[in-house]
Amino acid sequence: MKSLLAAENQVGSSWQRSADRLIGFSSHQYGFAHGLPSEPGHISREVPWQAVLPADQTVAIHGPYQGDERRSCHRQSLSEADDRGKSPLFYVVDLEPGLLPGHDLPMKIVSWNVNSLSVRLPHVLDYLADTAPDVLALQETKVPDDKFPAAEIEAAGYQVIYAGQKSYNGVALLARQPFAHVVSDLPGLDDPQRRLIAATVDGVRIVNVYIPNGQEVGSDKYIYKLRWLQSLYDFLQGEMAIYPRLVLLGDFNIAPTDLDVHDPVRWRDKITCSAGERAWFDVLLGLGLIDSVRCLYPDQPIYSWWDYRMSAFRRGWGIRIDHILVSREVRSVSAGVSLQPRMLERPSDHAPVWLQFE
Repeated sequence: MKSLLAAENQVGSSWQRSADRLIGFSSHQYGFAHGLPSEPGHISREVPWQAVLPADQTVAIHGPYQGDERRSCHRQSLSEADDRGKSPLFYVVDLEPGLLPGHDLPMKIVSWNVNSLSVRLPHVLDYLADTAPDVLALQETKVPDDKFPAAEIEAAGYQVIYAGQKSYNGVALLARQPFAHVVSDLPGLDDPQRRLIAATVDGVRIVNVYIPNGQEVGSDKYIYKLRWLQSLYDFLQGEMAIYPRLVLLGDFNIAPTDLDVHDPVRWRDKITCSAGERAWFDVLLGLGLIDSVRCLYPDQPIYSWWDYRMSAFRRGWGIRIDHILVSREVRSVSAGVSLQPRMLERPSDHAPVWLQFE
């Protein structure tokens, strides 16, 4: 059967589950989940409808919603609901308890360059409460380890590991499950900049990176970026030999193709879009990694970063430089970019990129 997610232009969906019902809804753009009032104990996740709803299940369809408008509710099968799912913003589905035996929930992982955790901590805590990812990888935390807000994050129900420094760089991993085999910094690279942290969570190896920007093609910082990428490649070769289920994610500071840039002519041969940087992205893919977002949406312009200047976000002048690459043993289910945090007051210039996988 087709699913509600198959509605034209829809990229993501979300669900909430409590003891007595499951609520699901899907949205049009970049997997951004429109807000719904949630009850205590509900957990919000992006997940494809077909992963949780049997084809012959009778459900109550509320909607379609248009903003806060709620249309009539009626009961129908999902096959009938699919015929209605071609244009609405989202549906809400109520199910009776016990109707989903054997449906394992995908693991959700998120990458977010927060551009100062000290400034964006309220945004991060709200995002954890609203979306409940299994793992959240942060970049550009810009806080030394002795100032890291571990207590606030642990109070939100997450374990956390981090490698930071004052004012620059910094990476962290937040997870609901324990970490194992933690590595911070690139082995063999004598570099004081804190740009990598890796750990195993629930059998999945997670490598969180903040790849150098490079400043300008041909500059010393650009050469440093290419050298850093070589060290990352060497590290990943060893990691993938040990961990078949591996996720490499973070701020790559590389837009892989012109589809990942709002204005390819303007960005041609500029930093993040140079031939050398794009060649290194392909080298990483050559290890056997898959660009999860682009694999699921091969033809759709998707961006994760917008300059603070010139109202770039409002105008849609973005580029895609935040990525989640996965080994072939990791089966991607759904992915997207959460735009809502970029709309907040004092936002990061990056939006969270998320992936759900089996």
